Amino acid sequence: KNCFQSFLVGKNKVPVNILQYADNTIFFGEASMDNVKSVKAMLRCFEMVSGLRINFAKSQFGAIGKSEDWCLSAAAFLNCAMLNFPFCYLGIPIGVNPRRLVVWEPIIRKFEARLNKWKQRSISMAGRITLIKAVLTALPLFYLSFFRAPSAVINRLTAIQRNFLWGGSCEGKKIPWIAWSKVCASRDMGGLGIKDIKALNNALLIKWKWLMFNQSDQLWCRILFSKYNGWRGLDQGPSKKYFSQWWSDLRLVNQHPVMEDVSKQFSWKVGRGDQIFFWGDSWVDGGAPLKEQFPELSQISSQRFHVVDDMGYFSDYGWEWNFSWRRNLFESEMGVASTFLDVTAGITIHANLKDTWLWGAEPNGIFSTKSAYNLIKAEQFPEAQVFGYHQLWDLKVPPKALSFAWRLLWDRLPTKDNLVRRQIQLDNNLCPFCQTQPETASHLFFTCEKVLPLWWEFFSWVKQDTALHYRPMDNFLQHSSVAGGKDTNRRWKIWWLAATKSIWHFRNDLLFHNHPFDSSKLVDNSIFLTWTWLKGWDKDFNVPYHQWSSAMPLAFA
Repeated sequence: KNCFQSFLVGKNKVPVNILQYADNTIFFGEASMDNVKSVKAMLRCFEMVSGLRINFAKSQFGAIGKSEDWCLSAAAFLNCAMLNFPFCYLGIPIGVNPRRLVVWEPIIRKFEARLNKWKQRSISMAGRITLIKAVLTALPLFYLSFFRAPSAVINRLTAIQRNFLWGGSCEGKKIPWIAWSKVCASRDMGGLGIKDIKALNNALLIKWKWLMFNQSDQLWCRILFSKYNGWRGLDQGPSKKYFSQWWSDLRLVNQHPVMEDVSKQFSWKVGRGDQIFFWGDSWVDGGAPLKEQFPELSQISSQRFHVVDDMGYFSDYGWEWNFSWRRNLFESEMGVASTFLDVTAGITIHANLKDTWLWGAEPNGIFSTKSAYNLIKAEQFPEAQVFGYHQLWDLKVPPKALSFAWRLLWDRLPTKDNLVRRQIQLDNNLCPFCQTQPETASHLFFTCEKVLPLWWEFFSWVKQDTALHYRPMDNFLQHSSVAGGKDTNRRWKIWWLAATKSIWHFRNDLLFHNHPFDSSKLVDNSIFLTWTWLKGWDKDFNVPYHQWSSAMPLAFA
């Protein structure tokens, strides 16, 4: 049941044969009937050698640069159907306009098909986070690594992810409690580490610049150099009419202001200097090009567009510079010239080494999409906030508890105060425990008279007299032992997660199931939940529950 696709491609009326058989592609010379006969002979030889038969009914043939009658004759000779243009090669549509939404419809359909199989209400938020990272983010990677996605497509894919994260579906939406830009931040920066599709697209496309430099001997790269001046053409000059849409999009990504910090990470390691522009490239220590460090000398140089290799020669004593100026230097320029000579005197040229690039964002100097993405998404947050989230995600507790605590630290749980702010109609906004104060996160978890005994009990175990911080983040950071070790700090924070999780559980039971509130049960539930997490997630923890619960001061010592 083997089949093949053959497409004859030509530019400027000079056709080139492309035979696609199964997943393999063979390039031929001029598109002629003799070559078509050769294709037929090759396929026949394949049948005889392998014992397999070609299914010509499923095979296709097409051509560019030839008339339709010629293509029909060639297809009839091969006993196969015509291959229409555009066509798909290795999953990538060839000959399409990537800026059209119809090209991205298969990706959008895959997103929606995946979501139709998942029941959002049956999966916890932690499960939805995992599925977004493992599946939804991976689905468009192949397209994103080759095409620049239109804004409408990015917005559509982002909306699908956002609705799924917050429990919505294709038919309905739910409240997006936290801005998507914060959700896509790294976990240490207060986010969930979900990839931002636009930033990921840019990071994947900027890799082409690195590949063009390091694979300059490859056929695809030589073509781009001959037509567009290769990787230098990504930065130089205005766009031209003859540029392909793919190359134009690559230039747009490379020249976008958000990519400035990324481009600065490409640095030169000087070899023989045959690829580095002496004045224009950032190759000298200090980062800035020499034309920016010494603008007066750059203006009067008669070698403004020379590469380093042309700026001197090798003698018996090593490399010697041979600078040339359009005029004699003025007396006022002598100081700058002296500094310039001192800078260039410390540069060593190696005749037997190639000029190479180093990627500054990685210790090994090799480009990675991950580090490029992190540079694009770099954001600044208050130090205390960053420190708090770093401590949260380091805890070994169930992911469901971590996602709950993440929302609490952002103060984005569906408390009555937050619901009212989002125009949700409620009978009242009072705390369900005390019925005297508005239900805010600060009041519900830390200052309500019904839950204060829980925190007093904890501070009696650890022998600390302190006032509780009312902000969730400050309160979380408060639960660190100043004098204790790593294990003590970890247990204090696990207790904090267990206590807040228990408070929220009791609150929901009271509101939705009319269960009575019992402060002693709240304490017992928090103790048991802490022990359960330590028992299940800490391989060195083997304390029986009865021993744990009867000696709480020792448990947190």
